[in-house]
Amino acid sequence: MTQARGRDAGAVFEAIEAMGWVADERGLGGAIVLDGLAWDVSIDAVWEAWVRRFVAELGPRLGLREGGERTRQIALRWHGSVHSMRKLKPDASLISAERTVWFDAKYKPHLAHLQQRGWWGAGETVQTEHRADLHQTIAYAACGATPNVDAVLVYPSLGGESLRVSSAEVSSGARRSRIVLGALPFGFQSPDHREQTLRTWREALMVPS
Repeated sequence: MTQARGRDAGAVFEAIEAMGWVADERGLGGAIVLDGLAWDVSIDAVWEAWVRRFVAELGPRLGLREGGERTRQIALRWHGSVHSMRKLKPDASLISAERTVWFDAKYKPHLAHLQQRGWWGAGETVQTEHRADLHQTIAYAACGATPNVDAVLVYPSLGGESLRVSSAEVSSGARRSRIVLGALPFGFQSPDHREQTLRTWREALMVPS
């Protein structure tokens, strides 16, 4: 990957160091503590930073630019005495005058489970958690002022499965909306591997003519 910028730089550096041992030592999960080392790292935060850097490289190949911090904040304006969340905030976005692509990074093995076992074989826990992720992504798909909106769930590729990106159309009036599920390697084996991954994602996210 190209050199990270700003607040993501440290997280991506830690991701590169951590990739060699995360799967063996802790597996896929939530926050972890690095026993005996001087720093802590949330693997979810590292994964989100990794996905943002990949999205930054993918954008120009789609003719899109990165959305800034403010672009990624979708305000919820409440009326009444009871308030809930004030905003939705995808992990990354790509935008143009005609198109918005939201990305939500999930460090979970759901995509591998679905690919290997299908929806009914994935198990109740995976179904429940993935359903919540999907509902969140559908909410993103409803947001954006452009005629075309994609909302993408990005899961880590576990290595055993082929790289897959799947999409589903969501009916939303005149707007064309899609929900996309995709696997992304947590690190690349070679420049060719990186290039092939970018090509796969570019082809999957092209707007159908």
